[in-house]
Amino acid sequence: MTNKHKIVHNTFYLYFRTIILIITTLYSSRVLLKNLGVEGYGVYNLIGSIVLLFGSLRGLLATATQRFLNYTRGSGSLQQIANIFKISLLIHACLCIFFFIVVEVVGLYLLNNQLDVPAQYFSAAHFILQTTIITIIFTVMTIPFDAVIISNEHFNAFAYFAISDEGLKLLGAMALAFIPTNQVQWYGVFVLVSSSITLLIRIIYCRTKFEECRIKGVFTKKECKDMTRFIGWNSLGFVTLSLFNEGINMLLNIFGGVVANSARAICSQVSHGISSFSSKLIAAVSPQAVQNYAQKKYDEFFQLICFSTKIISLLYIILASIVYCFTEDILSIWLGGNIPIYTVGFIRAMILFGFFTSFHSPIDLCFKAYGDLKLYQIFDSICNVSILLTAYLALKSGLPLVSVYYVMAGGTMIKVVITLILANKQVGLSFRQYGLHVIVRETLVLCLIALIIHFVLWQYVNNIILSLALLLLADFIICFFVGFDKRERVSVLNNIRTRITSRR
Repeated sequence: MTNKHKIVHNTFYLYFRTIILIITTLYSSRVLLKNLGVEGYGVYNLIGSIVLLFGSLRGLLATATQRFLNYTRGSGSLQQIANIFKISLLIHACLCIFFFIVVEVVGLYLLNNQLDVPAQYFSAAHFILQTTIITIIFTVMTIPFDAVIISNEHFNAFAYFAISDEGLKLLGAMALAFIPTNQVQWYGVFVLVSSSITLLIRIIYCRTKFEECRIKGVFTKKECKDMTRFIGWNSLGFVTLSLFNEGINMLLNIFGGVVANSARAICSQVSHGISSFSSKLIAAVSPQAVQNYAQKKYDEFFQLICFSTKIISLLYIILASIVYCFTEDILSIWLGGNIPIYTVGFIRAMILFGFFTSFHSPIDLCFKAYGDLKLYQIFDSICNVSILLTAYLALKSGLPLVSVYYVMAGGTMIKVVITLILANKQVGLSFRQYGLHVIVRETLVLCLIALIIHFVLWQYVNNIILSLALLLLADFIICFFVGFDKRERVSVLNNIRTRITSRR
């Protein structure tokens, strides 16, 4: 199977996983909102944000473990892969202990002194804090096993495990309808049980399927040093990113109460649903890209970066524009009549922020493959903290809550430009080819054309179904004839023709 076929195969399973997760997650949100109420749902997400403030450890370690497994698989032996796996297990266990101590202290302080929690939910909030801490620890310990699954490109298993995890959470949310009291606490227990089951399944699968999880790994000074340095600098970016994301949630709580947290939770669900279709492509591309870089196949590496950027932006434009045009209709179908205030405005403003964020993942992959994260993480962290401070000043000056998302969008646009310049100097990513050709000439022009067509259809076509069908048709036509060049269009048509012929 060629590299391109592998990427298509892996992307299929990731998209299959994403579609199922979006459906179950959206339905779970509707069930939770109904069973817990607006305040109960807001409290659960607020307490979760306290833990997720430190849950950046999960993303940090996932990135580091994945990078070193992919890099070693491209240039090293099976014994070296086993060494990386053993080192990552030890690091995960040690940081889980650190995580537990810090979150117990800081989380209790924030809950007791800073956050606006209704009195009737105060004891439930303390209980949820404890169950969520343990849940995150179980989740963190799944990282090495997920990394092994992805580096071996068993994306089908990765997809099924994630779906089963979300399915267990959905069953827990539905079970709340039969529990008369303490629904918030019970849901925390259900999520905890779900995370423990998924960890056990991954351990059994990896030890059964992959030899590097069975053979004895050894600690080498060089591998420990390289991985520790990577994690050290990567931690700076992940901690500030987590501070940025969850700090915004706390700012909305301070200035808007738990109702604003409920609106942000729903907005985040929609944002994740839109971006996951495009961001999952990075997960499919990453193993091949990092292995190409490890083998010094730089042309193939940069081609994958440009290709993934174009596809990510095109997918985002298609999905985000539809959500923007039909925000109220989607929310009505999804949540019924129980739509928290601020939700519509948050979602529409979030779309602009998500558009600029979609360019960040491919550039981030360049630095992960390169391995030297020092300057990149310093500039990225300064941008994240600056955005958070600017959002605080905006709310403090009396601007509406939705202004937070516009601040995030403007700050992210500046951050993308800075990281692109840095990638050009350190990694060798062509500023002209990537910045001017891929981003400006293709993506921004495509976006402008799409926006004009969407505005006309939105204003003059009153039938929702007809309008949606025309939007989808217009998006695909624009993407095919404007987003792809002649060579790419011929390649797509040839692939379709080959698949049709083979099925006959």
